[in-house]
Amino acid sequence: MDETILIKRALKGDDDAFNTLLTPYIKRAHQTAYLLLNEYTLAEDAVQEALIQTYSSLKRYDSNKASFKTWFNRIVVNCSLKQKRKKRSHIQLKDIYPSDENAEIDYVLKEEEHSIFTAVSSLKEKYQTI
Repeated sequence: MDETILIKRALKGDDDAFNTLLTPYIKRAHQTAYLLLNEYTLAEDAVQEALIQTYSSLKRYDSNKASFKTWFNRIVVNCSLKQKRKKRSHIQLKDIYPSDENAEIDYVLKEEEHSIFTAVSSLKEKYQTI
């Protein structure tokens, strides 16, 4: 079926049309997300978020600017990069500094982790990425 017709039907609330529209692109979306994230569960989350964003912003799709495939792929890439930023900003100190199973050291590390995460979160996004 023609993508234009499927998009029009999906905009009217036809979930089957939306599923039919995206089915050919799901496998490639998973591959793209996995290549960017190198982790299956994060890739799954990114694709899920991309599907939600696609559904909610379908009315803004403009076939004069890009094909639907390209537009959807861009959403997948953006969601994957967002997941990557989240992962990067959530590195735990215990992964960096080994603990000797000492409760006091674990407590101090958690406090430091929280302080660092709070400080980094307060920075502008371009500085957080660095």
